[in-house]
Amino acid sequence: SGPSFHALQDGLRVIPANLHVPEVVLDEAVNRFREDLAEVQIKRKKLANELSRLLPDENNAYEDDVKVDSAADEYADRLKERLQDFDANILPYPKLDHKRIVKRDLQRRRPFQRDGSGYRDYLIWESVRGIMLWGSERVAFISNNSKDFCEGEELARDLKDDILNPQRLEIFRGLKHFNEKHVLPRLTMFKGVEEKLKANKLGNLDLPLWLRESIVDLIYDDELGFVLYGFPHGAGQITPHELVAIHELKVDEVLELSSNQRLAHISADIEVSFGVDIDDGDFVHEEIRSFWGDDSGRFAGGSSEFVERLQLGIALIVVPESVGIVSQELRYIEGNHGQIDFG
Repeated sequence: SGPSFHALQDGLRVIPANLHVPEVVLDEAVNRFREDLAEVQIKRKKLANELSRLLPDENNAYEDDVKVDSAADEYADRLKERLQDFDANILPYPKLDHKRIVKRDLQRRRPFQRDGSGYRDYLIWESVRGIMLWGSERVAFISNNSKDFCEGEELARDLKDDILNPQRLEIFRGLKHFNEKHVLPRLTMFKGVEEKLKANKLGNLDLPLWLRESIVDLIYDDELGFVLYGFPHGAGQITPHELVAIHELKVDEVLELSSNQRLAHISADIEVSFGVDIDDGDFVHEEIRSFWGDDSGRFAGGSSEFVERLQLGIALIVVPESVGIVSQELRYIEGNHGQIDFG
């Protein structure tokens, strides 16, 4: 319910991002609530007794009207309801071999400590690692207890060795630090976008949501291989999967058309995940061999997934004061290896 979580809720839309919460973390939070409430109850009773001693004529009777277990159950329900507001994904306890856990503990590999602590931290880490096994999106690991996972400011070497792509993982010492880097700058950016849309009577248009839902159809093109990787025409199959991040989004101009419609020119700097499929016929091209890092001449094909940065120019026909987009088209698309202009 605090300001950081309110900012995060808007931030998940504009980054865009998805929230994942390990189930073990929820259980820890509920248990912490139960312990804190029990401790406050004890303090409250002591204070009531002290008041009765100091003010014997006053009615300072202590009434034990808070049932700790019931209150903890209610807190758990409220917490789950709040996470539903975020469309959060609750990650179940990982299924692990006990011998493997004990071996890691005895080796004192992070997040285990010399005193044997770290079991719950290890379950949290396995949940994070599970997310990173699939896809190529970046993962932000947010923990107020990040010292157990870090060496200095970096992810601990033991944990880096557990994953194939540590460059995709960024660890934050609390939600405030995550918001300062990824949420607040984007909220500022979108405030400017919303003000421009409102000035042109397009204030109901949710551009981040529209872009997330439309990106695959919008940029699907036979020349994506050239734009992204310099592939020859027709070589390789490049398939856009989903929007990963919005770095910049601008309303360049809005023009009034007949029939009470408006033409909006939008520019965007984004990251998108792509599937790249290469077959043996593609391997005759030097650009393909260089991209795949294999000059052996023997190649049966392969598939992988990458996240790439693109700059887009987009034209939208919008009905004022409506969420409806009449039509859309790409004006240009630019990547690391080239640009395509669409008429």
